[in-house]
Amino acid sequence: MSFNGPFARSRLLRARNYVAGKGFMERVGWKRSAAASLLIETNTGSVTNSLVEEAYCIVVGEVSDHKLYTSPIGSYNPNFNTFTTAKFQLTLLAPDDVDFAPDFERALTALFECQKAIAIGEDMRYFIIEDVPGRRSLRFSAPLMTMRPEPVIEGGKLDSDTADWPVTAEHKEAFDLVKHTHQVLPMMVYDERNKFVGPREVSGKIRGSLVEVHFRLKHYFIGGGQDRFNSFTGIIEQIVILKPAIANNISPYRSRARDGPIRPKAVTPSRSEMEGAANAFIPNSGDDEVPGTSSQAIEAPNGSVVDVSAASLVESVPSVPTDGVVGAVADSGGNREDMLTGGTTSIREGVRDNKGKAREEDQHDMEGDWDHVDSEGSTISGESEVGGVKDGGGDLEPSSPKKRKSKK
Repeated sequence: MSFNGPFARSRLLRARNYVAGKGFMERVGWKRSAAASLLIETNTGSVTNSLVEEAYCIVVGEVSDHKLYTSPIGSYNPNFNTFTTAKFQLTLLAPDDVDFAPDFERALTALFECQKAIAIGEDMRYFIIEDVPGRRSLRFSAPLMTMRPEPVIEGGKLDSDTADWPVTAEHKEAFDLVKHTHQVLPMMVYDERNKFVGPREVSGKIRGSLVEVHFRLKHYFIGGGQDRFNSFTGIIEQIVILKPAIANNISPYRSRARDGPIRPKAVTPSRSEMEGAANAFIPNSGDDEVPGTSSQAIEAPNGSVVDVSAASLVESVPSVPTDGVVGAVADSGGNREDMLTGGTTSIREGVRDNKGKAREEDQHDMEGDWDHVDSEGSTISGESEVGGVKDGGGDLEPSSPKKRKSKK
C-alpha cells in the first residue's frame, strides 16, 4: 500500500484525540489516581462534564535512532536494572513530510498546554524534550514486563508471548528468573500494510519511519527535596507505520567481490567547462572581446596571422575569415611591406587526386584590378602570393614573376 499523506491526515483529523486536531484541548482533562495524575477524556455530552476514561492520544512524527531501545530486551542492562524495570523507549522528531510537519508543531503546542494545566512550577521533564537547542521532540516509553495477577508455578504453562520471547543466550538466565512472576508486554507495532511486526523486527522497521503513535500521558510531581519538578511520561499503546524509512544504498566498496579496488569513473567535462579551461590557459588580451570567445592572434614566420583564441581551440572551423588581416610581402628591395587586404579570401587547400596530381581550389571575390606587378616583376595580389621562407633566417624571397589577365 503506497503512502498517501493527504488521505492519512484527513483520516486522523476526524479522530477524536488526534492531538493536532481542532478542539483537542476541550476534550481532555486531568484526573488524580493515587500518586499520579492521568490525562483523561471528558464526556462532552454530559451536563456535569464528568471525567470518564484515560485519553488515548495520537501524534505523528519520525522515529529517531537516538536512544532507541525497542529490541526484545528494551533498555535492560544487567549493570543498572532488571527485566522487570526495563522499558521500551523511542524519541519522536518533527517529520519532513509536508502534510504532517505543521501538525507536529501544533501537537507540541497542545501537549505543552496540557502539561501546564497540571504542573506545579515551571520545571517539566521527560516528555517534551530539547536534546538539540531549538529542536523539540517527544519521548515515549512502555514497560517491557508487568506483574502477573498470580505467579506461575515452576513447570506451569506460561503465556505464549513470554514463553516464546526471543531473548539472547547471554540474558536468558536473568529473564528466566522473572518470567514466572512477570509477563512480557510486546510493543504493538504494525507496518504500512497493517501487518503485525514481530519483536525482532521492530527496531529495524520503525527507525527513521513516519509513524502514528497512540499513547497515554501520566504526570508525577517529584518533591520533598531541593530538586522539585514535574515528571511526564508518554506511554506507548500502539505504533502504526505510515511511511517506511528510505533505505540507504549499499556501499559499493562492500557489495562486490574482493577482486581489486574500485576506481571511480572519470567525470567528462562539459563544453562550457572546456571553454573556461581554455580561457584560463590563454587569457583575454583586450577588453573588447565577447566573453568566451577571446581573440589571441599571433604572426607566423611567413607573415600570415593565426587565431589561437579559446573558441578556435575548442571547436574546428571549416574556413578562416581574413578581413582586415595584415599580411606581409617583400618589395623590390627585399624589405617587408604591410598591406591591408580589402576582401575575404578562403583558405587555399591543396588536394591530391587519385593520380597524385595537385589540385587547388580557389575562390575570389574582390573588386577592381586583381594583379599588380612591381618593378622587379613580383606579383602582389589579393591572394598574397609570397615566396618561401629560408630555413635559417626567415627572410622572405620574392616569387618568380607572373602575370595575370586583369579583370575587365
